[in-house]
Amino acid sequence: MESHYKIAIIGGGISGISFAHFAAWKNHSSIVIEARDKIGGCIETYYSTKAHDFWLELGTHTVYNSYQHLIDYCNQKGLLEQLQKRNKYPFKLLINNNICSIIPQLNLMRAGLGWPLFKFTTAKDKSVKEYFSFVFGKQNYNTILRYCFDAVLCQNSRDFPADFLFKTRKKNKNLPRSFTFKNGMSSLFNNCENEVFTIRTNTTCNGIYYQNNTWHIKTNHSELTADKLILATPWDITQKLLKDINHPLADLPHQPTLSNLITVALIVDQDKVKHIKPLNGLIGVNQSFYSIVSRDVIDHEKYRGFTIHFKPENHDIISLITKFLAKLNIPNDALIDTYIKTNSLPCYQTHHSRFLTSLNKRLVQDNSLYLTGNYLTRLAVEDCVKRSYEEFLRLVSTS
Repeated sequence: MESHYKIAIIGGGISGISFAHFAAWKNHSSIVIEARDKIGGCIETYYSTKAHDFWLELGTHTVYNSYQHLIDYCNQKGLLEQLQKRNKYPFKLLINNNICSIIPQLNLMRAGLGWPLFKFTTAKDKSVKEYFSFVFGKQNYNTILRYCFDAVLCQNSRDFPADFLFKTRKKNKNLPRSFTFKNGMSSLFNNCENEVFTIRTNTTCNGIYYQNNTWHIKTNHSELTADKLILATPWDITQKLLKDINHPLADLPHQPTLSNLITVALIVDQDKVKHIKPLNGLIGVNQSFYSIVSRDVIDHEKYRGFTIHFKPENHDIISLITKFLAKLNIPNDALIDTYIKTNSLPCYQTHHSRFLTSLNKRLVQDNSLYLTGNYLTRLAVEDCVKRSYEEFLRLVSTS
């Protein structure tokens, strides 16, 4: 078995796989090392064995027509032929046991006064709480908007940098505004075995070191070597690997922390939940969850599905599921299938831009090490793929 590679990528999520894909597209071979038994990372579609021809997303659930780099990736892999347009339904709030529209809960006069501020003031170096309390009013923020931002980020958004929350992107109007794929978001990883890179799952990276212009990668199976090393792992893993070799990137200020959450997918008999009108999702206001994402956006004749992102302090999952069903008046016999997964996301600090500037400034001086992931520019899948593409271009330019 080969043990030396030109490019070694640690991490088989969308960041690592898209890097390997862009490299393969330009005839550069690589190896991807993934600790889990499958690739995908935060993108995972659950294919039910109990509800025929039904799937639910456990993480990323949407592609937007402004996701230029992800769309390029999809186009190169022939995935746009499998495009599935999403139905348009609203996001609503769950307050106590009641499903409510968002707008009526706001002080519209104060929100209206804040709209010009949102358009023309900068959010740089301000937290979500600081900026949006100023723009739309403390009452609107504290009672409603904070929960909306928590739902978007699936974490406590209070100290998240406001300038990293939203980004204006150019739209490709030849595509639907939002879409997925006929078999879900895991389609992004279809046919990887046919590309010019090797994937090793169930392979944990236990350590790295650089010697004689070569990276050495210690795994639970063997030691590999590579000319170029790409770390496409979450920041806590990346930071530990770098810390163990006293790399200066490991000690940068304003590093992101980690938010853990418990994701539960519920599939129900749609005939028994007709009292719940179709929706895109629910935002929890003082609830045990950040958000609920509905499968209603993709039609199915028999089933409906809800993916619940529970807050990390809640550990009694069975009790949480029971209470959730009761809140929405869903009878227990409506439940067809359940799947549980632990997810984690980076929590950016308020001065994340300083961390990012310092990291890139130091990284550009190293022609053997490349970093990509969702802890850098933004959490969206587009930003992961964009970062991987930019790092690949940097690799090519220095080779």
